[in-house]
Amino acid sequence: MADRNGNYLSFDYDDETGAPLAIRHSGGHHLRFTCDERGLVTALYLAGGAEDGGDALVVSYGHDDMGNLTAVTASCGIPGRYEYDALHRMTAWVDTNASRYEYTYDASGRCVSQGGTEGHLRYHYAYGRTDPETGHRTTTATNSLGRTSHYRINERLQVVAETDPLGNTSRKQWDSRDQLLSATDASGNVTRYAWDDDHNLAAVQLPDGSVQTITCNAFHLPVEITGAHGAVWRQEWDDKGNRTAVTTPDGARSTSAYEGTGAVTAVTDPTGATRHFVNDAAGLPTAVRDPLGNTTSVVRDAFGHVTQLTDPTGAVKYIVSSAPRTTSSRSPPPGTSAVGPPTRRWPRRPIPSARAPTATAPTATSPPSSTS
Repeated sequence: MADRNGNYLSFDYDDETGAPLAIRHSGGHHLRFTCDERGLVTALYLAGGAEDGGDALVVSYGHDDMGNLTAVTASCGIPGRYEYDALHRMTAWVDTNASRYEYTYDASGRCVSQGGTEGHLRYHYAYGRTDPETGHRTTTATNSLGRTSHYRINERLQVVAETDPLGNTSRKQWDSRDQLLSATDASGNVTRYAWDDDHNLAAVQLPDGSVQTITCNAFHLPVEITGAHGAVWRQEWDDKGNRTAVTTPDGARSTSAYEGTGAVTAVTDPTGATRHFVNDAAGLPTAVRDPLGNTTSVVRDAFGHVTQLTDPTGAVKYIVSSAPRTTSSRSPPPGTSAVGPPTRRWPRRPIPSARAPTATAPTATSPPSSTS
């Protein structure tokens, strides 16, 4: 499996059983599976991800005699657990904090209630019969506060009307491709949507009659967006689908350059100032040079986590993994080793990735798809 930039995933399977053995990424990552005699995955490892160079356990899985997934244990070491009925329907899950959430079903296999054992996020569902005149049926959802919402669903399983607990009704019209044609709010304001032959959103007419238009290329990527008041944003893309330029309505133009993997190597703003990026084989930035020539570099572990950061002055910050989703940082004084005073801890946040600039344009986003 490959993307337009040539990054690919390859999959290894056991020749006799067909059980998965490994997933390999062109950037060098290698995930290894272990399976039981039924071919069910029992563990996932990152090859070479351990500190000693061995394989690092990422997550392990447990299954019952029927093959249902019953446990998932991540790096915290506490499993999340799942329960099922005889028809393999999930009846409960228990997370790593021992919070329990349950489901019940009717004779038709439809979920009729769900909720936490203490009443958290509890919902009850009722399914109405099909109206012979309209072909619609109504489903109701009652939350833990006793407030009920009604959903009218057509024969294509598209939600065409929703009435909230206060009695306010909004309506939607869809075509046969599940593309939203219009949305009417409870006050009667109508927003209309038009689509081109390639199923791209082409125009949005707002309730005041103003229209936003979107023109897309063969990759379904927007090349021109015209706002309701005539302002035009233009975007350019290369033949691999990477955005190479953005021009705002005032004529300001930003450009981006990419390497073969599709990772950004340079971003130039409208003033001509350029920020450069050096990336590893997986496309993650390892160094960033700002327009003034100041360079910040990072070292990453096998998981892609930053373990060392060097700022433009040469000061080094070491970041080591601690509890799940936390890091600790220790910056040694000049001329000393990294062994020093107690560390400061905070939730791990990713280093901003090298991405092309985003133009501030009116958002004519695709509407939500229909749901049943």
